[in-house]
Amino acid sequence: LSTVYLFIYLFNIIYPNGLGEDNFLTCPIGLLFTLGILLGSGGAQGRTGYQIGKTMRLKSTSSSWNSSEAQQEMKSIYQELNNSLTSEKTFLNEKEENVVDFSNGTSATVDINDWVDQQSNGLLEKFFTDDIPDDTVMILVNVFYFRGR
Repeated sequence: LSTVYLFIYLFNIIYPNGLGEDNFLTCPIGLLFTLGILLGSGGAQGRTGYQIGKTMRLKSTSSSWNSSEAQQEMKSIYQELNNSLTSEKTFLNEKEENVVDFSNGTSATVDINDWVDQQSNGLLEKFFTDDIPDDTVMILVNVFYFRGR
């Protein structure tokens, strides 16, 4: 599993022409954990699960891959590392923690912003500033901050 490879791969997809004068902040480890949760939840199966596993460069691309061991190791580095998988209520089975109704964009935005605010201990009050489009089926969010000394 190569975090650097994943970062470069995704950066080139998001910014095919480079950044120009824009700033860019990402956490490849957090992204890996979020994708791991998607696989471990059983939400990504079949071709989607295979593609996520391939992107993550996993040897086994089974949807039963468990991310908890990697998360526990990283907890010693990060003060907080919180992940959320929020989906349209008809998209995944009922074992998901955060199920919202994306047909009400304002309500979905408030729900997700409240979760991010809580997980960041009030550091990120409004993650989404606009209503979430009603054709959205899933949002992957992770919140992290580093120990400062």
